[in-house]
This record gives sequence, C-alpha cells and structure tokens, in this order.
Amino acid sequence: MSVSEPDREVLRQLKDNGDNAAIARPVAHFFYGEREQLYDVAERLEKPGWDEVELAQGEDDFRLVATKITDLSDAAVETMIAEVREAVAGLDVTYDGWETSVEKAN
Repeated sequence: MSVSEPDREVLRQLKDNGDNAAIARPVAHFFYGEREQLYDVAERLEKPGWDEVELAQGEDDFRLVATKITDLSDAAVETMIAEVREAVAGLDVTYDGWETSVEKAN
C-alpha cells in the first residue's frame, strides 16, 4: 500500500509550510456516525500510540476524534491509515480525514 493522493496533498501542504515530517506529533482523526458504531471504532483503536479519544454529539450524528502520536514519514502514514481502515471496516461510519500541526526543527 502507498500513501493516497489526498494524504500526499496534506503532507505537501505541511512541507510547504516548513514541516519536519520526522518529528512525532498528535494527529487527529475524525469519524462520524451512530454512537454505538463509534464506540466500536474507539475500541478498535485501543492500540499503542492512539489516545485522546473524544466522543461528542453533533447536530445529526455523533463525532469521534481519535489522536495518534506519530511522525509523518510515508511508512508511518501508511500504518496510521491502515489502522483507521481496520477500525471502520464493516461499520456504518464516515471517516472525514485527519489534521495535525506544522512541526519545525529547532
């Protein structure tokens, strides 16, 4: 598996803003759906590196924000997205992507 074009675009934008991909940082992932389904996603993401799981009710459904501490090398992004795919497999949940901060070397 390789990094998808949408993920590569995010990485490009980060790099254009001076990001150092080798620096580990929190990466927030956004999921939407029914509460019970999102609980299943949260349970599946109970793996090393994942934390700060937050479940909140929105206007029409619930939102889950799960954070992973990772660098943004191609291998790390591939692993992170594979874990997300495993977490939503077979569930009626919408994955709305990820965001993170720009990290610059000192």
